[in-house]
Amino acid sequence: SRGFVFPTLGTFAGDVRIDAEGNFVQVEPEENEEFLQAEGGVKFSSSQFSFGLSGFWVQINDRLQTDIRIIDGQSLQVTDAVGESRTFGLEATGAYAPHEIPGLRLESSLTLQDHEATDFVIGDQDLSGNDIKRIPEFMLNSSLFYERHRVEVMLNWLLIGDRFADDANLFELDQFGVVTLDAGYNVVFPGGQSVRLGINIYNLLDSEGLTEGDPRLATGVDPTEFPFLNARPILPQRVKLSATYNF
Repeated sequence: SRGFVFPTLGTFAGDVRIDAEGNFVQVEPEENEEFLQAEGGVKFSSSQFSFGLSGFWVQINDRLQTDIRIIDGQSLQVTDAVGESRTFGLEATGAYAPHEIPGLRLESSLTLQDHEATDFVIGDQDLSGNDIKRIPEFMLNSSLFYERHRVEVMLNWLLIGDRFADDANLFELDQFGVVTLDAGYNVVFPGGQSVRLGINIYNLLDSEGLTEGDPRLATGVDPTEFPFLNARPILPQRVKLSATYNF
């Protein structure tokens, strides 16, 4: 398949300032961002089990990316076509619903991918050959579901592998996992009305991890050189109670 990004007005007219040489700070990209993608695989299913395996390839040309650049001594956000990237990967999905335990279902997906900035230039920095920022090479998403006798339970585990926080690959973000529990009970009234009483616990194990580094640092600036680190952590454990009335 082939697709394009519909650029926002801010891409071309978001900053009308002029630099010291008389040029617009926000340049107008010559080409729009292009996506090329191919995928193929196999699937198998039975009354209790299903499995799928697919391979995919993604090529991005003229990638439009907003970065912090130092212009005339000021840190400014500039959107420009910075180059190309490509990704090869495998994705496996599976589900299991044993007849011996009615209402129980297990689902899981695993993604393995190799990604690279093949022709990537930001300002005067050639970052070709680096990993694409914030994209892991490994992702696992597994869930357990149980729905029976008005009881609903969902337990999910999301695991995100190591990845780099920046295009220059100066700062690596460690792998982290998040467990989420959702449970509910449905109280049914005459006439078909019902109330679902539920509880949702995000980050059940109160795990720690960083989803991204400091997006406001200019490309090529090493965040470890500063006395403190700006980053975006995953949220701590959070409990939410709910009551849903259906009529």
